[in-house]
Amino acid sequence: AAPGGERLRQGAQTFPAVLERKGRRIVTNPKKTRKIFNIVLAIVLAVGVWMYVINVENPSGTGTVREIPVTVVGEDSLAERGLMVTEQNRDHVSLKLSGRKKTLMKLNRKNITLKLDVSSVTSEGEHTLSCKVDFPDTVGDNVSISDWEDLHFTVTVEKQATKEIPVRGEFIGTEADNCLAGAVTTDPETLVLKGPAKELEGISYALATVGGKEVRDTIVEQSSVGFMGPDGTPASRKNVTASAESVEVTVPVRQVV
Repeated sequence: AAPGGERLRQGAQTFPAVLERKGRRIVTNPKKTRKIFNIVLAIVLAVGVWMYVINVENPSGTGTVREIPVTVVGEDSLAERGLMVTEQNRDHVSLKLSGRKKTLMKLNRKNITLKLDVSSVTSEGEHTLSCKVDFPDTVGDNVSISDWEDLHFTVTVEKQATKEIPVRGEFIGTEADNCLAGAVTTDPETLVLKGPAKELEGISYALATVGGKEVRDTIVEQSSVGFMGPDGTPASRKNVTASAESVEVTVPVRQVV
């Protein structure tokens, strides 16, 4: 054979192979290419088998949906009895479920509803209640709860009281030269609070403040309120609601000679 032909055959059998494309040399490694192909093929086959098992065989299994929020209902009925919920041992639940794999895959914390109904409570103290579970209509009865203890809740119920408190306005800024701030007024002048009687005992008034530097003109601003104790320090407002969370504060400012 001609020397040129022998060299051509040797070049065809040499790895990595060298290809010419658009004036650029591209080096390919057949062993590496074959390895990548085998990996991709294995992944495709695995996904295919998994899809077959889930969609055709659809075996039974278990799963956990975590951190499902709990909604408390029936508080209006408690309020009619002069009661309110002040504590509950949890506000989220991780639910263990069993059923067909394909069905379990459709469930998540957004399409499962947990409702804790407190309307049956008629007295103060701690009460153990069961949470109601609502699954999507598409699931039906194809899912069961593995551990019903997950749905047991402990709530603390206390007597609900109502209290009306005054609102005090305070100017904490500075006036400009030859200007004087007058008496501060608020609208509304009082707030109605609802909450545990013990908590309300520690609240004497609501405080709304406005400020400013070198103020020359009357101030009219909406200000959030804080609840203060009899000694003028901030009071606890746990489980306390107010008829308003902010008030309009007016600070009259006039010029003086």
